[in-house]
Amino acid sequence: MGTMSTFQVYDELYNTVYVEKLGQMTEAFNGASNGTILLTSESKIGNFEHEAFIKELSSASIVSHRDPLGTGAVSPVDMQQVEKVNPKLNRRIGPITKTIDAFKKIGRTSEAFTVAAAEAAAMAQQEDQLNTALYALMGATQSQAGMVVGTGATAISYNDIAALMAKYGDQLGSIKLLVMHSSTYFSLMGTAISEKLWNVAGSTINNGANPTMGIPTLVTDSVALAMTAGTGVLALTDNAITVTDSESATAELQRVLGKENIEMLYQGETAFNIDVKGYSYDKTVGISPTNAQLADLTSWDMIVSNVKNTSSALLNVST
Repeated sequence: MGTMSTFQVYDELYNTVYVEKLGQMTEAFNGASNGTILLTSESKIGNFEHEAFIKELSSASIVSHRDPLGTGAVSPVDMQQVEKVNPKLNRRIGPITKTIDAFKKIGRTSEAFTVAAAEAAAMAQQEDQLNTALYALMGATQSQAGMVVGTGATAISYNDIAALMAKYGDQLGSIKLLVMHSSTYFSLMGTAISEKLWNVAGSTINNGANPTMGIPTLVTDSVALAMTAGTGVLALTDNAITVTDSESATAELQRVLGKENIEMLYQGETAFNIDVKGYSYDKTVGISPTNAQLADLTSWDMIVSNVKNTSSALLNVST
């Protein structure tokens, strides 16, 4: 007690810069992801979001052959209600600290600390949200063994991409984006060049384009794509995952006294929910799951009748 006192400051400059930077940094969300990785904002209370809906009925169970001469009884099709659970992820930002003297020595004011902290926080938050979304997609997709292609033993090929697309069969058109690591992307580029077909190799060499069977590609060196053996390539469908900023960010800036030098100290808190298309999170795993828990296939349950109505398929390659 008495060894250090603080002066609480709510700095509007921090809030302004933070919000502006968040608005600018959406390279992997919404339209930039071709509508597969969505970023929204909506207040949501509690540690989980619960949705109840009627489980879809298969066409074969609804419409079937009818015998115009028959008189026998038929069994009705029962509608089932399903609960979908979307987890909330709680995040701490900082704390970040620097002495005011340090900024004076480089000819800057303490406002420079505010701007730097806000920009760093905004960049880190969206990177974290993208990685978290990919962890969840990797875990949910692997919960359905039939949606995984490859064992991670061989490099990516165009035949692999075709096999990945085939997982959606006649719903091929729902695949809107491929997500892959840069090492996988450049491996595929080398394959395109070696094909020696003018419309494949020529396009790659002359335009720098990497043909991916007509599907746009998001290249990210996210650690979430790492697998036990190999690296994942995700094929995402419309609205594959939604990231929702579900709690207003709390940010505090302090001038910390009682030390040799006056310090600036920043710390913040925020939270967001994730909603994986076609899957429900197993809330018995616990609140605010870690990335490892999100990537665990046992944390997810498919709640739709047809895998073609889920978020994604997964290809496992060596690079």
